[in-house]
Amino acid sequence: MGDAYDCFKDGYAFHMDMVEREENRKIVESAIEKVFHQNLRVKCDFEYNLQTASDEPENEKDDEETVKEYFKDHEDKLKIIDQ
Repeated sequence: MGDAYDCFKDGYAFHMDMVEREENRKIVESAIEKVFHQNLRVKCDFEYNLQTASDEPENEKDDEETVKEYFKDHEDKLKIIDQ
C-alpha cells in the first residue's frame, strides 16, 4: 500500500483533523481507489511541513513531471494547478 499526502494550508487544522478521523479517512481512501485503481493510505500534514528544501522555479517542472509519471495511466484525470 502506498501513501497519498493531503496537504493543508496553515489555518486549516480543523479540516485536517476531520480527514484524519478513521471513518472519514476510509471514505477518502475508497474514493481514491475507485478513481485511480490503487490502494493508497491517506496521510495528512500541513503544506509547510511537506515542502521541499528548494522551491525554486527550475524544480517546478521536475515536480510536475514526477506527478505525471506517477499517474501516467490516469493522466487524463490529472490537472496541474499553478499556485
